[in-house]
Amino acid sequence: MISNLLLRVAVVVGVLVLTGLQAGATTFYVKPNGHDNRSGTNWTDAKQTIQAAVDAATDYDTVIVTNGLYSSGGVAEADGLTNRVGIYRAITVQSVNGPLFTSIVGARHPGTTNGASAVRCVYMTDYAVLSGFTLTNGATLNIGITNFSGVNVGLYAGGVYGTELSVVDNCILKGNAGALAGASYGGRLNRCIITNNIATGYGVGAALQGGPGGAYLGTLANCLIVKNQGHQGACQSDTLYNCTVTGNASSNSAVLLSTLNNCIVYYNTSASGANIGSLRQINTNCSAVYTCATQLPSGEGNITNAPNFAATNIFRLGPLSPCADSGMNLAESGFADLDGQPRLFRTMDMGCYERQIPGDANNDGLVDASDLNMVLTNYSSAVDQTAVSTVLSNYWPNQLLLAMTNVAGVGGTDVTFALTNSNAGAYNVQYSTNLVNWDLLGAATPRYLFTDTNAPAVPQRYYRLSLP
Repeated sequence: MISNLLLRVAVVVGVLVLTGLQAGATTFYVKPNGHDNRSGTNWTDAKQTIQAAVDAATDYDTVIVTNGLYSSGGVAEADGLTNRVGIYRAITVQSVNGPLFTSIVGARHPGTTNGASAVRCVYMTDYAVLSGFTLTNGATLNIGITNFSGVNVGLYAGGVYGTELSVVDNCILKGNAGALAGASYGGRLNRCIITNNIATGYGVGAALQGGPGGAYLGTLANCLIVKNQGHQGACQSDTLYNCTVTGNASSNSAVLLSTLNNCIVYYNTSASGANIGSLRQINTNCSAVYTCATQLPSGEGNITNAPNFAATNIFRLGPLSPCADSGMNLAESGFADLDGQPRLFRTMDMGCYERQIPGDANNDGLVDASDLNMVLTNYSSAVDQTAVSTVLSNYWPNQLLLAMTNVAGVGGTDVTFALTNSNAGAYNVQYSTNLVNWDLLGAATPRYLFTDTNAPAVPQRYYRLSLP
């Protein structure tokens, strides 16, 4: 229900933004050497703090932020917590060049993490959109009440606090702390990296209440949740689509009270450093389908096989990963993975990355003779030459590539062709019907010209040059 609502909301947001633009919506600009007394309506008169631009905007306006670290400005909530940026309007705040170049920096309480002087990175209201930022060093209140009840906004998420109708896109939430959630609360997060955040807990003694180091009560798509720490795992009460949850530390399960679709939840460990067997990856209070994890709930398409990541700390799918082509095609996951690469090469993969291997025509994670056979067997137009070249350049990366030209007689008994190669020397011509076993036809005479006088239509032959 939440995911369908958010999909409808995404459409509504697009309509509202379009309506605002048609009605003369304004764009405001922010740069580190700007000045908040300026109008902010062009780069020359840009404002210095993001909050000043947000305050000047009205619903459906846009705030554009150029490269820099934004660690000043802010707005306080009623409970006393300051947000570096409080987006209290239905506007879009986006960076020019993405999260690697533009950061919103919060602040921790002196001498500790959460406390009265802490500053959260971002607060968002309904229909607000945040795109292309790193949110870092944010923290929350920790007022020490032992009997906690209800929702105290100031205790959740040092990175970003949102509503069900807010959107965070293409952001990195890194190094934030919160009493009852480390990185995020609420909202829809798409194509985000959530890493190295911590939920410190709230209260004292037996009344201590934990929370997830990563996300709480949100909808996440194409997100990587890695190396977070919290009593209640990495994610709690979330809906996840095509997310990878790995390397997180918890004294409970890695994922709790959540719904998972097309996800990978693997290699999360106990906060005390015990081995993986002591930590349940997905709690029994979760539901999961087409998900890869150990000790996961029963559900359609679920697997327990190791995901076979490409390398340590590289969470793309490696060769022969059981998670490739093993998900289900979901509109909620969108059409781009965490890298911005297209989904649906064939069937959606599990996890935040869709495997992209140039030349892997059959998508088995390897570039080999079967891929070359596939593209050559189905060769039908000049466009396919690109596919052939891609396979060859990855199958034989250290070999000179040959181009076949002046081909005649295909399908008959006499096939003529030229094989061009700038490398000097005498060559033999070989043929194969399976791209594995090669037989000699004879020397190339003249050097790069050849006629095969016994070329049957079936099985078709493939040709290559070799040194004699």
